[in-house]
Amino acid sequence: MTLEQIAERLHARPSRGGWLARCPAHQDHSPSLSIREGNDGRVPKPRIVRDAEKQIADLRSRLTPRERVLPVTVVYVDPENLNAGLARALALAVVKQEIVQVVLER
Repeated sequence: MTLEQIAERLHARPSRGGWLARCPAHQDHSPSLSIREGNDGRVPKPRIVRDAEKQIADLRSRLTPRERVLPVTVVYVDPENLNAGLARALALAVVKQEIVQVVLER
């Protein structure tokens, strides 16, 4: 995925040396996610993305072969907004028929 594709998907706006977007991992009221190209031309993955990828890989390893083809979404939930996070997770699971794993942020 290119930098421009990521920026477009997150509805980012141009910023110094990259793009600025609202972080999809939490209730962001102003853009706080910086997106830029790495030295080798790749887009660096933030820790939260690497953690989510590990969560998804772990979850997929426990699924049946039929379930492994379904989309997986990890929803990070702030304990103070637990109801909203669980509602989002349930909506993704029921409406979009995705496998959802909820992770409490600390």
